[in-house]
Amino acid sequence: MASLLRSAAAAVNNKGMPSSFYSKDKPNPVFQSLDKEIKQFQAFIKKKNARGYQKPDEEAQSRP
Repeated sequence: MASLLRSAAAAVNNKGMPSSFYSKDKPNPVFQSLDKEIKQFQAFIKKKNARGYQKPDEEAQSRP
């Protein structure tokens, strides 16, 4: 009985679509967000590695 209730509760909470639902016409929003974050990270790294880059005073440091 408990497992039946648990699976019913999981079915109610899982309202997302499976990855097979998405295609080129309907892109997956999770993958879109991931691609956006990867592009932002790559741009940040390119900026930090550019010649003449000076770290702002308010930028966090991992070491004192």
